[in-house]
Amino acid sequence: MLHLRGAFLAALLAVASIGAACSSGQSPVTTGASPGLGPVQQGIYLNASLYGMIDYQWEGDIFSWPTTLDAPSVPIVWMGPIFSADLQGVGAGKDMSFLVHGSTSDDGAWVNTLLYSKRIVYKDTIPNRVVFYQVTLRNVPLTAAADTANVTGSFDQKGAELWKYVQKIEYVQGTLVGTTVVPDVVFRAIDWRDRTGGQEPRLKLAFEKVPSESMIADSPSGGSMGMGR
Repeated sequence: MLHLRGAFLAALLAVASIGAACSSGQSPVTTGASPGLGPVQQGIYLNASLYGMIDYQWEGDIFSWPTTLDAPSVPIVWMGPIFSADLQGVGAGKDMSFLVHGSTSDDGAWVNTLLYSKRIVYKDTIPNRVVFYQVTLRNVPLTAAADTANVTGSFDQKGAELWKYVQKIEYVQGTLVGTTVVPDVVFRAIDWRDRTGGQEPRLKLAFEKVPSESMIADSPSGGSMGMGR
């Protein structure tokens, strides 16, 4: 059983070492604000992250690990109150992709729905190793940010009450065989208890005019497993 535990932790630490790196060869994306709507819709980047103690299943065993599931300053396109992004890119020894789709109320006071996902396929260090996660949110209230020069609307809260905003979490690690992913690590649950010492869950959203996180240079926040920020 010890060798299984070691392999599981190695897989988690491998994810912790990745960044939000996409090379300049990523698919071109046209971004733009949506005219005639609330000020939130003038943000053309979405920065989203969910942190918490997550239970994973590996070969029948359950392990808990502090995890951040994020989408760092992804450029988005607006169509009315609906926003989306679909990025494909490569990093050092890995292929990466981000998908975002959601909507706000017309006045920008709420994020009605939001789905964001990240997929990494390793090429060098752990060949054909796949990490994928997807977070689905609903009915998240937005605050007009004090930093109006860049952030057009935001949400940042900690604690047990966050469960009501998180509709679904998906997470899987596995091996890519042809076009099929054979999973060995899967998400089981997130601990919503209102812990202390930085271990309580935290949800952060920000619509930005200028990206606050780079999708080119490696960043330790990209899908990291560690203490919340």
